[in-house]
Amino acid sequence: MNPRQERRLLRSHGPLVSRDEVGDLRDGLQVITRVNGTEVQPAIAFNLEVKRS
Repeated sequence: MNPRQERRLLRSHGPLVSRDEVGDLRDGLQVITRVNGTEVQPAIAFNLEVKRS
């Protein structure tokens, strides 16, 4: 993946947040995926699996 593709990928995943906005990570980082405003995938980041090709 070249740097241009990496920037495009980051933009497509929404805004980045500061450490202050994230809060306490001892309980896990909650990640919510929404499609057209409807919550479709709530999860804790620790439980997510990353598939790499």
